[in-house]
Amino acid sequence: MFSPISSNIVKMVHTFETGQVDQTNPLPLYGFFRPGVNKPICKDFTFGVDFGQIYYSSKYFSNVDIYKTTKYDVFERPFCYPPILCYLYNKTLCHFLYPQAVILHLFLQIFLLLSASYYVLNYYRLNFMALPVTLIYFIVLFLTPVGLAWAERGQFDIYTALAILFFMFAVYESNAYAFILAAFFASLKPTIAPFFVQAFIVYLLIDFNHKKLLFFFLFAAVILINLLFFPHYSILFLTAVYTIRFWSQGLTLVNRMPSIIILFIPIISLLVYLIPLGLKAQKHISLKTFLPYATGLVTIDILLTPISWEYRTLCLLGFIPMAIAWFFHYCRDILYRREFILLFLLFLFVSFHCFWFLSSASTMWSPKPEYFIASYIAYYLAIAVISISRIYAP
Repeated sequence: MFSPISSNIVKMVHTFETGQVDQTNPLPLYGFFRPGVNKPICKDFTFGVDFGQIYYSSKYFSNVDIYKTTKYDVFERPFCYPPILCYLYNKTLCHFLYPQAVILHLFLQIFLLLSASYYVLNYYRLNFMALPVTLIYFIVLFLTPVGLAWAERGQFDIYTALAILFFMFAVYESNAYAFILAAFFASLKPTIAPFFVQAFIVYLLIDFNHKKLLFFFLFAAVILINLLFFPHYSILFLTAVYTIRFWSQGLTLVNRMPSIIILFIPIISLLVYLIPLGLKAQKHISLKTFLPYATGLVTIDILLTPISWEYRTLCLLGFIPMAIAWFFHYCRDILYRREFILLFLLFLFVSFHCFWFLSSASTMWSPKPEYFIASYIAYYLAIAVISISRIYAP
């Protein structure tokens, strides 16, 4: 197990450093992609086309045109990353040459995820789970086609995982600093912003108190400050985000359903859980069912993102440490615990294309995204059924 992981890590690092493909096993889901580079600005580009967009744009962060032009991107794409991320990378990673910067970018995310996971597990005195969780992370990131696609593209989805991890920890432990950290990481990669709105509505309405309202204002304030700190850039960023919704690609329902249905899906998926929970209005029931149902909400929200590729699912890694804490501390329903863990692991197996090593099974899976969109919806429905049934249980 360790040898294939370490081999793939070495090969990915070598690919980034040299610009020559050192093929991993398995290959990244979308293969290795290196568009032709004819721009002096991008002369040291190797791989990691998504990181390359923010790296070269952030280098010229003082130029007000980074949101108005595609000249800083090797692939000529519109730029829609938040200004706070550009500013931080301008002050840090942009001082390195591109090959070193993209490697640091990836392993910085992994280091932060490992550190945050260890902190949460240590908080619950579950240190013995730190090694298994670390192994799960490295298997997902460097031994699955989707995880390797995240690395090959130089993506940012672990920031979303960190936002989820700190948010769930904050909800269960009512920690102000955790809400602040969740908001900070959410502002770096606001891919699933609807989830935090949905989660806060549940958090505030069930067993409401003024302390919870303060936490909400802290979370919102961090997001707002990160935007107001760069007012001109933020306006351009929000405009770009609004425009990008017309560029629907990948695992998304946006180009497959009428816009009015897309608008109501997050509302319906929230009310389906909130109404029965409100009728019971018992704190132990919300703590028992909230985390499992939240994983379902995230899978649906991933499908509502206009541009959503398979590596978006990496944000679900943020649930793992708190799912372990939930298993040991917040749920005494043995059957429910087993149902949730089984469904969650099965969904991760499918969504990360872990069946790649089963040659007979891999031929049974069509590459069409509709099959995987169906698996996301099926997971949400299954989680909704088992969670809501526990709310009504005596």
